[in-house]
Amino acid sequence: MLLSDSNRLTANPSVTQLTTSQNSTLTIHQKSVLMRLSGDVMGSMKTIQGFLSDTELPTDELATLHLSQANNHMYRFEFKDAHNEIQKWKPSRISVSDYLLWDQMICASRALKGTGEFHAAKIALEKCLATPGLPKHKRCLAVSMFSDVLCELWAMESDTSFLLRAETLVRSELQHFRERLGPYPKGFRRLLLALLENLVCQNLTNEAASVSNELLAIYKSLGELDIIDRLGHVRTLIAQARLAHTPTDAVPRWLDVLRWNRHYNPYEEEVFTCGVVYLALANRWCELEQQSIASTYFQRSAQVLAHKRRQFLIPGLGTYILCEIRTSCHPLLAISATLIAVA
Repeated sequence: MLLSDSNRLTANPSVTQLTTSQNSTLTIHQKSVLMRLSGDVMGSMKTIQGFLSDTELPTDELATLHLSQANNHMYRFEFKDAHNEIQKWKPSRISVSDYLLWDQMICASRALKGTGEFHAAKIALEKCLATPGLPKHKRCLAVSMFSDVLCELWAMESDTSFLLRAETLVRSELQHFRERLGPYPKGFRRLLLALLENLVCQNLTNEAASVSNELLAIYKSLGELDIIDRLGHVRTLIAQARLAHTPTDAVPRWLDVLRWNRHYNPYEEEVFTCGVVYLALANRWCELEQQSIASTYFQRSAQVLAHKRRQFLIPGLGTYILCEIRTSCHPLLAISATLIAVA
């Protein structure tokens, strides 16, 4: 979820020519972004670290690399390291780009969200959104992240005004895309994902189902997905599973989440997401009176959740979605489900 199109070098408009050192930094930054988008996060990290260890450039000229490295750490859920990396760049030039400062703020917002500090993330994102003259892709990123954070705050505080504020903001941004012809960029997909989560939280199931189908059609049309759209695809599948009206409909949808997660991460051990999905499957199999299958999934869920730290990459997965699955568990699982430890 984590790197955006916004994490790029933004040159000062007054600068008409890049120095050799700036060109080198730009090249390494672009290479690191492409590697990360393709899924090679470790390769991206090594590329940046190799350059930083050999360069004598001033910190001001390395800002984009530190922010890119911070995004790498966040992909690996190393949020303390990400925060330290963000702090390595402290702007000192009067001529530094406002957009570069914005990139640092959005990166910090993502780190706060990733550690579950939703109130602090909200404040940081409000500052991002208040920046005048933002390019469209940057504003879409900030709006979609802000909406996701508001969904978390809605669940924390049982205050529907958070959802209504998020919905209004996202729909306003989407309207600009709806009025144009041609293919929709990544920013549009980000906004659709934010709207989908908002609609599911509001229990507006018919429109949520329509938006989820639109997203799945878009992902199918894209062919090979980058790491951001892979996450978006899995996130959409989770939303569809949550929208299922019957256990018969829900089981294949939750299994689809596991299948695609495994497809996108074939060499990755079972992650926190898997633990939540296993618990949902255990509940649904119980409802279908398949106790043996339910027990198997329940044990797998307990094993994963006991060893994996709670994650907030997908909105609600480590908070209200997990809580909802636990509290709605079949009577045969309910007591045990509340006792499952989460690292």
